[in-house]
Amino acid sequence: MLTGCTKRKHIFFYLVAVVAPIAILQLRPLVEAHWGALPPFVFVYPIVFLMAMLGDAWVGLLATAAGALISFHWVILPNRRFEIARPADVINVSIFCAMGISMSVAAEFYHRNRQKVLTFQQEQAIRVEREAAENRYRLLFNSIDEAFCILEVLLDENGKPNDWRYLEVNPSFERHTGLANAKGKTIRELISNVDPKWLEIYGQLSATGNANRRVEFAPNLNRWYDLYAFRVGKPGEHKVAVIFSDITERKRSEEALLRSEKLASAGRMALAIAHELNNPLEAMTNLLFITKEMDGLPEPARHYLDMADAELRRMVHLTRQSLGFYRESTAPALISINVVLDSAVDLLKSKFKAKHVIVQKQWHENIQVFGITGELRQVFANFLTNSLDAIGDRGRIILRVRANQRYVRISIADDGKGIPADLRKHIFDPFFTTKDTTRTGLGLWVCKEIVTKHDGIIQVHSQEQRGTVFSVLLRLPQSSSSTADNDSKSDVSLLSRSQLRKN
Repeated sequence: MLTGCTKRKHIFFYLVAVVAPIAILQLRPLVEAHWGALPPFVFVYPIVFLMAMLGDAWVGLLATAAGALISFHWVILPNRRFEIARPADVINVSIFCAMGISMSVAAEFYHRNRQKVLTFQQEQAIRVEREAAENRYRLLFNSIDEAFCILEVLLDENGKPNDWRYLEVNPSFERHTGLANAKGKTIRELISNVDPKWLEIYGQLSATGNANRRVEFAPNLNRWYDLYAFRVGKPGEHKVAVIFSDITERKRSEEALLRSEKLASAGRMALAIAHELNNPLEAMTNLLFITKEMDGLPEPARHYLDMADAELRRMVHLTRQSLGFYRESTAPALISINVVLDSAVDLLKSKFKAKHVIVQKQWHENIQVFGITGELRQVFANFLTNSLDAIGDRGRIILRVRANQRYVRISIADDGKGIPADLRKHIFDPFFTTKDTTRTGLGLWVCKEIVTKHDGIIQVHSQEQRGTVFSVLLRLPQSSSSTADNDSKSDVSLLSRSQLRKN
């Protein structure tokens, strides 16, 4: 349908096509005065050509018809002075009409092909612009550090979200999620157990179109995500675009900061408790000294009093450390590892007996290191306590001491339930515990700090339902090297599986 402007343009050309031949033929005498007699159609040909080119085929045909009629009636017949046209005039008019029609058809062909060329050029320009925009989008899509995906929410027969399919994913997607080759696959093909929370989030968003930002934990991937999700496409297509980042490390940093605050609070509390305990401990030390000096004490009682005195001295040592009143005046003393292990076992003898635990000691010589007896006893006692918690009734704990020319390795092995692989990397974190809420989660963290203070290392080897081995590697007194030999560190003599099996 023609617009108003196009209609006015066509009417103007139609009028020009009729009027122009008349105006041109009026100039014929002036031209013939200089050039001689010319056929009248010569003057009309330019008009037909211009009308066909500027207008369209219909305008050209109208100019042809108008020129033929005007030339025939106003020029040819008056010059012949009779009303009947000669055959030559009819032939000239016919040739003029044929030429006019040919020019009009040719002009129409030109217009149509010119429009096709213009349309093709416009389509090319649009295609180039679209490709440039696509390239810019792909460059951004592939370069951003954040993960980006477009997914289609799949509904069940009741219209509830049951799954989703990844339509587009960028290269960062795999790095943030750990899901490889996700494009074209559903989440249930990638993960066995889908958290219903995510189905609810994406289903609601695809239905309402309300974009939202949130921080969520994905338990199946064990990661924290900061994500922004919004609907794309038509509402019935159920498509959702998600931009997200893995903020697990940030969350861990926040948790570490929280743990440091808890440690600071625990330190302040320990300081207050140590201050209150210091005086009663001094009194108990004096009372034990007086009791041991009494005559007639049975030998077993004196032995137990010596053990109580040693532990009391360790408590005094710890409280003085907490208060900052105690500083090592000399280097750590030369102590026997065997004696320290024996004393740690004696502390827990009643618990071993209650659970019918067999403790096997495997060492053949007295091995000595420089260290603080109370602190190393605390380390070994903590390992033994953990073994007691891990093993069942009539379990087995094996203590092994092995040494080479530079290092001594103290291993405490049990045939308990073992430590799951995903928890091993956290066991030395402060406040981390898998036991009941009465435990503080500080035991192994303190052990690691003590062993590090003694310039040693702790190694853990564990198999679920088979047992666990805690090993402490300490430098022997004659070793002058400041760094641990890799061969010495790797010289781990684990207990055989047969030794770890329960009776």
